[in-house]
Amino acid sequence: MGFKMSQACKRYFNQLADGAQHGKFKVQFDFYYLCLMAGFQSKDRTECVGGEEFVSEFPGLYIQQRRQITGLLIATEIERNKIDINNRQRLEKTMLELVKPDSPSKLSPIGERYLDEYAEKGFKIIVEKIPTPPNNLDTFLTNYYERVIKKIEETDEPSIES
Repeated sequence: MGFKMSQACKRYFNQLADGAQHGKFKVQFDFYYLCLMAGFQSKDRTECVGGEEFVSEFPGLYIQQRRQITGLLIATEIERNKIDINNRQRLEKTMLELVKPDSPSKLSPIGERYLDEYAEKGFKIIVEKIPTPPNNLDTFLTNYYERVIKKIEETDEPSIES
C-alpha cells in the first residue's frame, strides 16, 4: 500500500517544497510528518479522501524513526480507544492489527490507513490555525509550534478549579 497525502495538503505545502525562502523540505514525507504529529497530538483521525500514494515505505532518515512513529501510532490508538494498559489481550490485538513486519513500511494496511488519517487530521488543524500556505520555512515552523502544537497542548491540560 504505502502512505497517502491529499491533494489539498500537497498544494498547501507546495511553496516550501519548490524552494521557499530560507530553506525547504527535502522530501514530501517531511510535510506528512508535521501533519502526522499534529494529528497524533489531537488524538483524532479523519479520512484522507482522494489521497494519492506518494511513498511506499518510510523514506531516508525516517527509516531510523520507523519504530518511534509506529510506537506513537500504537500509543495514540490505545489512548484514543481508552484501552486499559493492563488488558494484555486487547493491547496485543491492537498491536497486531496495526503492525505487519513483512510489509515495506512494517505496518498493516490498517496501520498505514490510520497514519494517513492522523496526518490528514493534522493537516486540517494546520490549515485552520495557519490558513495562508507557507512560503518561508522559519516563519512556518514558528507558527506551527505556536499556533498548532502549543495550542493542542494547552487544550489537553486539565483545568484547575478553585
